[in-house]
Amino acid sequence: MPQGHSLRARLLILNINPGGVDQRLLSVCQRTANGGLFATAMGAYIEWTAKRYEQQRRLVSRRGRAHKDSALIHPRLPTMLAEPHSGWEGWRQFAVEIGAISGAEGKELEHRFCNALKQAVLNQCQYHQASDPALRFLYLLQTALANGRAHLTDRNGRAPDLSERGGWRKPRGRAWIPQGTRIGWLAATDLFLEPKVSCT
Repeated sequence: MPQGHSLRARLLILNINPGGVDQRLLSVCQRTANGGLFATAMGAYIEWTAKRYEQQRRLVSRRGRAHKDSALIHPRLPTMLAEPHSGWEGWRQFAVEIGAISGAEGKELEHRFCNALKQAVLNQCQYHQASDPALRFLYLLQTALANGRAHLTDRNGRAPDLSERGGWRKPRGRAWIPQGTRIGWLAATDLFLEPKVSCT
């Protein structure tokens, strides 16, 4: 997997597991490609698209708006989804118009495509959350508090209301004891961190 939040933000990452590709069908496709059929089909599609260029551009914009909810995962994701989606819709319409597939086949393929795209969107969450610097910082902060390497206090330097979650331990029959370095304090539901200490 490519490293770096910025790089992953520019990718639509798809998982292909071992055995996920039908080798027999792949061989058929490779023979078809060697025979020039795919190149001929692509040439015809490009010619078809050229006559509808502005229409296709508008379709990309519409699809970007349709996928706007995916921006919650990453702001770049709506555009990344809109491009293959609109490209697929154009190809499906072209295939139906020239009689390569029937209208019913086109609808079935559209249903399969949309399901696959939804699954791809769900899969992006893990990659962006794992590489998002802000989420990574929160994860490390929680880990430090849970492992006794840091603690939080209230505004008066005492154990906060949520002492155990704030990096404090209470041995049986004893008072709360702070663990590790103090990295900030809690005021009601607000967390304030000491910049120099909490980032080391």
